Amino acid sequence: MMEYSGVAGHLRGHTWAALVLYVTVLHSTMASSISSKDCANCELLDTTPAASLLVQILENGRVPREDLPMSKKDFYPDQKLVPNRTLDVILRSVSTDNSWTQAGPALLPPLKIRRLYRRAAGLHHAQPRAVVSSGIGGVTFQKCATVKDQQTAYITLLTNNTGLSPSAMNVSNISLLDNITGLLIQETSSNIGSTGMQTFQKDSLRAGDSFQVSYTASLSTKEATNGWLFSLPAVITFYNSSEISGASYNIVAPFSVTAKEVSNVLPDHGLHGVGFVIAFVVSFLLTCAVLFLLSRTKWLKQRISGKSHQINSVQKSESPAKSSDGAPEDLTGIDRLIDIICFEEAENMLQALEDSEIGNLTQADAYLESCRLQVYKDVTGLLLRKMMEMGNLSPLEEKRMNMSLSGQWSDLEKRTQEEHQRKLVALTAECNLDSKRQMDTEQRRQKEAAEEAEAILKNFGEKSITEYRSHLDKLHGLEKSEIKRKLLYKREEEFAKAYRHLMVTHRSELHKMFFDQAKTKPEMQKTLTENYLHFQYEAEDLLDFLHATKKYHLNKRFAVRKNMLYNLQLGDSRSRCLLNSAATQIANLINRTERAGHVSDSQVQMLLERAQAEVLKVKQKLENSLKQETRKMYHKLSNKRNRHITQKLREQKKELSGLQEFCKSSKEVSSYLEHWKKLFANHCRELEELYEKHDNDATDELKEIKYGLTEKAIEDLRHVQSAVIIQEMLKLNVPRPHLQQVLEEHKRETALLAQQLEKEESDKATESRASLESTIRKLDDEFKVSLKEQKNLRNWEQLLFTKALLLHLCVSEDEVQKTKLEFHCGFSQMDITLALPKIQGRMLLHKYQSDWRNVELQKVDQRLQESDRKSGAKTTKRPQDRAAEMVKKSIEDKVLIYEAQIADDKIKQARAELLLQRVHQLKAREYKLGEYITYLQFQAVHHKAKSLEIHAAILELQSVLLEEKSRACITAEYEQLLQTLNQEIRELEKNMDTWGKHEASASKGLDDDSSHVTVDITGEGDGLPVSATLRKALNRRKRVLNLCRERIHREEMEDAQGEHQEERAQMDALLRLHNPDIRLAAYLTKRSVVPEGMLQRVLSLLLPSSPESEISSLLYSVGHKYSDSAIETDSNEDGADSWRKR
Repeated sequence: MMEYSGVAGHLRGHTWAALVLYVTVLHSTMASSISSKDCANCELLDTTPAASLLVQILENGRVPREDLPMSKKDFYPDQKLVPNRTLDVILRSVSTDNSWTQAGPALLPPLKIRRLYRRAAGLHHAQPRAVVSSGIGGVTFQKCATVKDQQTAYITLLTNNTGLSPSAMNVSNISLLDNITGLLIQETSSNIGSTGMQTFQKDSLRAGDSFQVSYTASLSTKEATNGWLFSLPAVITFYNSSEISGASYNIVAPFSVTAKEVSNVLPDHGLHGVGFVIAFVVSFLLTCAVLFLLSRTKWLKQRISGKSHQINSVQKSESPAKSSDGAPEDLTGIDRLIDIICFEEAENMLQALEDSEIGNLTQADAYLESCRLQVYKDVTGLLLRKMMEMGNLSPLEEKRMNMSLSGQWSDLEKRTQEEHQRKLVALTAECNLDSKRQMDTEQRRQKEAAEEAEAILKNFGEKSITEYRSHLDKLHGLEKSEIKRKLLYKREEEFAKAYRHLMVTHRSELHKMFFDQAKTKPEMQKTLTENYLHFQYEAEDLLDFLHATKKYHLNKRFAVRKNMLYNLQLGDSRSRCLLNSAATQIANLINRTERAGHVSDSQVQMLLERAQAEVLKVKQKLENSLKQETRKMYHKLSNKRNRHITQKLREQKKELSGLQEFCKSSKEVSSYLEHWKKLFANHCRELEELYEKHDNDATDELKEIKYGLTEKAIEDLRHVQSAVIIQEMLKLNVPRPHLQQVLEEHKRETALLAQQLEKEESDKATESRASLESTIRKLDDEFKVSLKEQKNLRNWEQLLFTKALLLHLCVSEDEVQKTKLEFHCGFSQMDITLALPKIQGRMLLHKYQSDWRNVELQKVDQRLQESDRKSGAKTTKRPQDRAAEMVKKSIEDKVLIYEAQIADDKIKQARAELLLQRVHQLKAREYKLGEYITYLQFQAVHHKAKSLEIHAAILELQSVLLEEKSRACITAEYEQLLQTLNQEIRELEKNMDTWGKHEASASKGLDDDSSHVTVDITGEGDGLPVSATLRKALNRRKRVLNLCRERIHREEMEDAQGEHQEERAQMDALLRLHNPDIRLAAYLTKRSVVPEGMLQRVLSLLLPSSPESEISSLLYSVGHKYSDSAIETDSNEDGADSWRKR
């Protein structure tokens, strides 16, 4: 929706030229109606005939010459304040025959004089309407203009925070940015930049206050030309200091300007002729230049296209050999600690730190994932290079596999990024919709509750209503805060789960790519996959260490920062106590003087008011000084911190790039992984030391600033007491000894209080330091325990996978490869993300707190209902008074319930719930692997059973056809067919005998190898003393046990594979017998001349569980596939022809 207003000037005399400037105000998406109080200073405008013209200008971007208002009745000379409306600037020149002025401009007709006018304008009706302005949370921002004369205008930026809505808030760090492009500023107190912008700064604006900034401007003669269109918006940026998170908000007051020049020129034929000649010459030259440029551009395009084709061909040939991504970069240090300690309220610092910690954990997850990807690529390249050095792969094959994998990795990363962006957009839209729906529901509920309460309290005094409204607003604020926090936790959890799912899928795709690439080398597939899995096991151990190290340092940093915030709060508490004590002593001096009878009540009141005014001045001075010094410190430390952290990250990234070169020269994966481990540990330690150093510098400097300003404020209060209040008392003839005695007592009290507060602060700081040291020791223990537990879990998974392979469920090479791929995809998902458990823990705690809060709120409502039923007879008050008191008491109880902290047992319950979820995830992964192995075995058994069933059906069909043959068969044909079948059966028996002999020799060789291993192990101690032999045997006990375990495992695997090969040989023999049986059935079918429909029904009876597709395939085999070979030996082809027709 748009509202337009136009302003024009009243013209007198002949018009040579007019340049009209229209200023348009567009409603922003955050616009809200201004209150009646805000409208008091802005007079509404009446409808004028120029409104339709202005609409046409703004819709079409231009205005026809005939539509410009040229009559005097269209212009009004009056001037009023127009907030966020339209300002018109009329630029005119006066002709030489102007009768009312003979000034300099009248002698120069071409000169245009810019003037500012204002015309009252409306859109559709002449009734006053509410002015619409941009606002949020009760804060409105307007850009107004007042026309002073024909050359100058006053422009005002009005910020209003006097709204009484529940969403009213205290704002801080206010910054106004005003676009003044095309204007000449005459009087302003702002900082004007070279880009046409001016800025205003203000530290804070409390709810109920307002301020405005004004300056004088005139139109620039250089910028204001015909068709000039420029937007001059004003933007206000501020922080909500009343909210938990201290969010930043922007409000825009749009302000656009359009200039239209209208000129009436007297005809001059000579000038027209000269212009025609000049235009002809200029157009001819321009045409020649354009033709030359076109030809030149065409030639350049041909050259550029040829060069780009060569460059692309070179890049395509070189790109597979280059790495597509660089070393990962750790960005977990870019957080909001300095923002928190400088701008957050003391009670909100810890919550803001926890919210910032979630962001750090999310960044750490992304960094660890990039490290995982880099390690995976390096280890895979190292594996292929090692296989090439061992002679298993040729250099050409190694290069081809590297190039293929690099291309697939690049495509996968692009797809992953696109999928990530799509999920982010979808989740953001869904969360925003859910948030809007819940907030609207909560707002309607609160509105209904407020209306019900107003109905109850409408007959009571103003004081009671004010107190009740205050409690109700506080309750509603707490309810909205809880809903916002719930929505925030839910959004964090959804995003973390989506990111985890995306990364898990990415890892599985990487493993699948390598297994698919190994299939291209069937003779080396088993060796490739075994070495790949072995390398990946070692890489997973490294990644577990990286994860545990990063988690340890982040948790340690969080604990240290909590301790810093606690010490800052202790210092703030000490400063507040000293300030309050100094202010209280002034009031105490006046009260003691009153009790001593030295001053009257009126004099006491006068002294108290004077003291209150002086204390308020000192307080405001302290706040302003603290804000200024804090802002200076913030800018200095932020720049210094960012500069040092960026430099450190750049150095670490360079070292990681050198690690890739080390991988290319390394021959063992263990040395590469060990180098990774040391380098990562050093990087984390260096970064944490740098973060801690900057954190300590920031807190120490902030403490010094606050301590110095507090001491100065205390001195100012003492000066107020001694130089202002005491002097006033001396003027009132108060005895000086009395005042000196009180001052001496105050000095002693101040010194004693300072010592007491310093001792309390020191004791609490010592306790906090001891608690921090205990927390760090626990973190050290957790680091070691987590590594050990993760290693045990991985060993258990490997043992489980080994046992699963010995179950004779999947022993074929293809099935084993599929099982290994499935196992390793799950094996690479055993890590725990850093952010998701923390987010889920916060979500669980919030859920427990909400459940407890709902129960307590229901109890309060039940007590209120019971009190309503019991009221009346047991009280002497009126029922309305009783109801009002009960409602007020229930509101206070609900506020206390919302402010209550969560119990410690709920925290333990949340930890237990997270641990149980972890166990269920591991069990689900094991069950998934078991289900996959069972699925493969079911497929094999089903295939075997189906083959046996089909073979039995063919044999049964043969017997049926032999019994139901329609004519006698030729003996020679039967003899030839039987000889062919007997020959195939003899060949099959010969192959089975050969396979049996081969298996016997293989088992004998295995026994020889086993005995050799046993002799080699037992014969090592010959010729040595018994004690030395025993000691050597004990030292090698673990190695001997491992060798024996590996030998037993190898024997079990070979036995299982031998059984599987025997089953495969039997199935091969069955398939070889199946082919002659099919040919015999086909021959008998041809000779029996069985109709196709009858044969299909017979097969359906013989194979009742088979689908129609399998029966059709078998029918085709019996009727067509093998009948041609039998027909060659048949001399009678009559039946064959009829069979083929059917």
